Amino acid sequence: MSSTPAEGVSWPADAPLRVRFDGWLAPDSLNADGVSLRSGEIEFGFSLAYDPVDRSLLVIPPVDLRVGLAYALTVSPDAVRGLDGRPLVDPLEVGFIAGPPEGARVASAPVAFERLTAIFDQQCGCHGPEPLAWPPLTPEGLVGVRSRRAPERRLVVPGQPLESELVLALLTDYPGVGAPMPLGGPPLAADRVRTVIAWVEGLAR
Repeated sequence: MSSTPAEGVSWPADAPLRVRFDGWLAPDSLNADGVSLRSGEIEFGFSLAYDPVDRSLLVIPPVDLRVGLAYALTVSPDAVRGLDGRPLVDPLEVGFIAGPPEGARVASAPVAFERLTAIFDQQCGCHGPEPLAWPPLTPEGLVGVRSRRAPERRLVVPGQPLESELVLALLTDYPGVGAPMPLGGPPLAADRVRTVIAWVEGLAR
């Protein structure tokens, strides 16, 4: 387990705080009561999210932190659980200084499928119309369609990336998933996987 910021460093006042884990987290286990963000005796609000690309818990303050102020982030063992149900073994506490913002707080906009098309065209050569074994990489061929290699899952479940076989297959070594995609090629870069996740998240449930 590690964090950014690290102990004692300056961290952009508008950037989310990341706690990285060696294993996969159960996304429905995030417990805000097990996390605190404070400066001295003052507690600050935040929201939690999970980034499966680098197995990180994200702590996201709703507004920029105050530049120059010292903060402490504490994550207790009951803040998250692994996919196997185990909690964190050790608590984490890290102190840092809020530095000048760097424009990290960007309003999220829906991801157009055309952005995925460019990624798929460059790195995925196995998909297309019959008789190819894998489904076409189109919204109609993905959303709500059952996976051929994991029939208990759907390729894309709107708004739920970690219930979507398409996303799980792009995450290296995700448990219970067969050979990662793209088959026989280099894995997608982290920012490309996050683009696919953002598209799934933006689909109406």
